[in-house]
Amino acid sequence: MIRHLFKLIWNRKRANALVISEIFVCFLVLFAVLTQILYNVSNYRKPLGFAYANVSGLNLRLQDNEGGRQTSLTGSAAMSEPVAENPYQDRQRALLQVVKADPAVEDAAWAAPLPMSHSNETRSLMFRKHRVRYSMARCTDEYKDVMGIEITRGRWFSPEDDGGGYEAMVITEALARLAFGDEDPVGKSFTADRSESGEPLPEKRVVGVMGAFRQEGEMDAQDVYALSRLEYSGRPMSSIDGMALRLKPGSDASVEARITASLLAAAPDFSFRMEPLEAAAEFNRRAFMAPIALFGVVALFLTFMVALGLSGVLWQSVTSRIREIGVRRAMGASAQDVRWQVIGELLVMSTIAILAGVVVVLQFPFLDLLGAMSRGVFVAGLSLTIVSLYGLALVCALHPARLATTVHPAEALRYE
Repeated sequence: MIRHLFKLIWNRKRANALVISEIFVCFLVLFAVLTQILYNVSNYRKPLGFAYANVSGLNLRLQDNEGGRQTSLTGSAAMSEPVAENPYQDRQRALLQVVKADPAVEDAAWAAPLPMSHSNETRSLMFRKHRVRYSMARCTDEYKDVMGIEITRGRWFSPEDDGGGYEAMVITEALARLAFGDEDPVGKSFTADRSESGEPLPEKRVVGVMGAFRQEGEMDAQDVYALSRLEYSGRPMSSIDGMALRLKPGSDASVEARITASLLAAAPDFSFRMEPLEAAAEFNRRAFMAPIALFGVVALFLTFMVALGLSGVLWQSVTSRIREIGVRRAMGASAQDVRWQVIGELLVMSTIAILAGVVVVLQFPFLDLLGAMSRGVFVAGLSLTIVSLYGLALVCALHPARLATTVHPAEALRYE
């Protein structure tokens, strides 16, 4: 039977080649959309690593009186020669105390980049003879309580790290696996193997491990992350211009205005912008989903057009082959046999197109084009695409297959 179907398809290869091409293109588009949807669902279900409810982000900018432009916290001093210590530590401590003094603020911490900020600090280093790439943020000791970070191994930053001669770090479990494998990273150095400039490298030491930290929210795939401790006296602190505030439940815009006014009174040469992380997280979700939604609409329209095309081609094929179908019926073929012949032809053409599509998409894992996508998501997306296309082909073939059985054999034999 299959051999007979291939022969029928080959006899009408010009028309059927167009149908196969349509199914092939539809396969690629459906695969891209369904896989991306599954990928985002998979990311959404992963642990976020922090709690942003009732947390607001505060950004500070120093107004440059000469140029009228806004710069970072360091102002024009950022363009001068690097200093060994932070000349702004007293002011930073004072601003933090102003924020904490507000009755609606439960806790606050300096940090940069802030969650949901679309700002990313990345590092790439040779560690234990293999390349490790990760994202990171810098923060003060209060950050754990502000963001609700869960420590799975080791400890959080503490004053015991002051003056230790190392940069204390808390890394995610994903980064721990990438850098240290099955070894416990707590207490171990995370310093690069060598310096490209030849200068001695300051030691980075892992003091704890957190479950996860996906900076841009639930849709963010980046889980290889590190938090580095800020010391007020250290030079890195001089460039920090972000603060995370945990507010009491029920705090509204009046609280934001009051905190901003207090900060302006304490530092009139600064500008302040405060935004709830929940609003930023919602914006991020929309930003992540907007291109997928657009691509999904295009895929839905393409699938609808392919469905119309398949139904039309099959209907035309059945109409032009009434005599052939009549001969089969006259020779004893049942209506069900004829119906399955029409359906089988489309399923065989779909199989040819799907096999071609599978050959194309299977190159992605071999060429390392999956990126952060897991093989499980890739296989699930491929399987769902195959099932969807076979379902579409079956639905498109049902009506033409029914039409093929409505003509009486005697009338079909008299058809001219």
